[in-house]
Amino acid sequence: MPPATYDITVKVNGVEDTKLSLKDKEAGTYTVEYTLPAGQNLTSVTGGTYTVDGQKVTITVPVTNADVTVEITTDKAPAVYTLTLKGEYTNNTPATVYVNGVVKTADESTATIDGTTNVYKNIVEGAIVIIADDEILANGNIVVDGVNATAKNGRLSFTMSKDVTLTAAPTAVDNLYTVTFGEGITIYKGTNTTGEKIASGTALTKGTDIYVDVEDGYTGWCRASTTEGAFSSAAADKAVSVRSSNDVYFAVAEIQNANINGTVTKVGDVVVDGTNKYVAVGESVTVTNDNYAVIDLNNGNIQEANNGIFEVTKTGLNLTTAFSYTLGEGVTATYSGKSYTGDILVGGISTSGVSLAGGAGLTVIEKTSNADVIANNSNLAKTALDDGNKTYIAVVKVTGANTLAPAYKNSKGEWAPISGTNIYVVANAEVEFRCNAATKVEGAKEGSVSTDGYTYFTVAGNDVTVTP
Repeated sequence: MPPATYDITVKVNGVEDTKLSLKDKEAGTYTVEYTLPAGQNLTSVTGGTYTVDGQKVTITVPVTNADVTVEITTDKAPAVYTLTLKGEYTNNTPATVYVNGVVKTADESTATIDGTTNVYKNIVEGAIVIIADDEILANGNIVVDGVNATAKNGRLSFTMSKDVTLTAAPTAVDNLYTVTFGEGITIYKGTNTTGEKIASGTALTKGTDIYVDVEDGYTGWCRASTTEGAFSSAAADKAVSVRSSNDVYFAVAEIQNANINGTVTKVGDVVVDGTNKYVAVGESVTVTNDNYAVIDLNNGNIQEANNGIFEVTKTGLNLTTAFSYTLGEGVTATYSGKSYTGDILVGGISTSGVSLAGGAGLTVIEKTSNADVIANNSNLAKTALDDGNKTYIAVVKVTGANTLAPAYKNSKGEWAPISGTNIYVVANAEVEFRCNAATKVEGAKEGSVSTDGYTYFTVAGNDVTVTP
């Protein structure tokens, strides 16, 4: 009877390599040789023991009484780069090089008549390289040999992404400064719009020419360390150079009449006034005034009540003080064909041009107390707004009772006499009246009753006429 045979299946990254697999083998020890492709690392081998010599992997596979599977796993080898230092980095005390926090000695050091060149090989892609040298005088973001780096206190740090050769240690003139901008602003490298358009947050060296372009419809632009503030001028499109600071370039708009009638206007803690009147678009300004409300005339002469906070749009703000009105139930104000109810602010126009109406059968008067019954020898009816912060309410009238010793039942249930030619009752109230015996009462709720020399009636939302 022939001896039993077994298969050795060799898989590379999960896929069988038929050239390496061995079939129909008797029990024993076998050798599989695998050559790593260029750019690949060996990560693991199962199914046998192995040795590595360069790219060659030798696997010893024991076969006893069953088939055997050998699994070879590889992955992409990281790229490796070379750092070369010379010139100011090696001319006196050589720079110290750290790779991922560990000191790395030069793999090659060559002396020439021009100085020493130190070469640091096999630095893997993504490694953090720090070079320490007293001649590094820059502080901040810089670029060295095409690589973004950070310099601080005599050290230079960057992420290895290419071969790097350094000769001159960076100084302050190599520092990079970010150019940040937003709504309404486009920035180009160079002195006009034909240059390269840059992205917000781009880091550039001091003195780099840039062209700031403001979109149509915006007043102009400013630059500062922050957009929060009030500025005295707004620049038009123009070429400037990068300053030695991380600046924000932003569109601004004018705040007109920031101090009108004692108004205090602020951006954060910064006061806006007639000189420093430009504010970044998108910022909010807060206005306070002890005597008036404040509105932005760009949004009309009549507006809803606000909390004194305005967002600056590209058209800016045109502030003016305003009177505050509360229009009670049933009261409507009308101006330029548009009607308003509730709480409104009116500014920048003559208030007498805003008409008032109380709806069908109702009269409008100014509210001066919380009483449901108001009597006065003067006609209190209002057909337009008056200056001042006021509340207007809708009322009905009681006509003809004033000569009959009228009285109404107050909240205590007592008859309270009324003195005044014109008697008004709040439209949404229901009030009991009496007067000396009357001939006729029209408009009262459920008619009237005459007894004991008095006529009794109830006023509830309609004008009432009493005939003596």
